[in-house]
Amino acid sequence: MKTTGTLIGGRLIDDPRVYRSYALYLLKFIEAYRANGVTVNAITVQNEPQNRAPSGYPGTDMPSWQEAAVIEDLGPMLQAAHLGTEIFAYDHNWQEHPNDIASTPPDEAGDINDYPQQVLATPAARWISGVAFHCYYGDASAMTAFHNEYPKLQIFMDECSGSQSADPADTFSDTLKWHSRNLEIGSTRNWSGTVINWNLHRNRYRRPERYGHS
Repeated sequence: MKTTGTLIGGRLIDDPRVYRSYALYLLKFIEAYRANGVTVNAITVQNEPQNRAPSGYPGTDMPSWQEAAVIEDLGPMLQAAHLGTEIFAYDHNWQEHPNDIASTPPDEAGDINDYPQQVLATPAARWISGVAFHCYYGDASAMTAFHNEYPKLQIFMDECSGSQSADPADTFSDTLKWHSRNLEIGSTRNWSGTVINWNLHRNRYRRPERYGHS
C-alpha cells in the first residue's frame, strides 16, 4: 500500500485501488469502534501529512492531492454506512515548519502553507466539514486567516503537547504560560472549537520553537 512497504515514512502508492483500500480500512476502523460502543464523531485521514520523516513512530507523506483522493472514496463510504462521522482535512501545524518545507518534493510545492486550501479546491470538499490544526509551528492567528477564507467550515486545534525547557526546572512554568496564552486563550479566540493537549506524550522532547521562537 505504501512506497516504503513500512508504517514509517513514504507515501501511498499512486493507484486508485490503494486509495479505495485505505478509505475502506478507515471505514472498518470506525465500524469496529462502533461495534464496541465507541462513537467516532470525526476523523482525519492522516496525522501530520507534511511530516515526511517521523522520528520513531508511524507516519506518511500525504500530499494534498492524495488526501483528496482518499476523502473522495471515504466520504461516500461513511454516508452509505450511516455512521455520521465527519471528515476533517489537514491535521498539521498552523504554519508549515521549515524542516518540512526543506523536505518538500517538487510535486508538493503547491502545498507549502496552502495544504487545506489545496484539498478544498478539489471535489473532496463536499465531504469535508472542518479543518484540524496542530500547535508546533506558527501561531493561532492562522486559524482566523483560514476562517476568513472558509467561514462555513469548523476549525479545531486537535493536538499540542508539552515540551522540556532548556532548564528543566522551568518546564512547568513555561508550558503553563505558553499553553494558556496560545491554546486556551489563543486558539479559542481564533475560531477553534477545541483545545486538545497531549499532557504526557512528548514531555521528553524539547521543541524550542514552541516558546516564543517561531
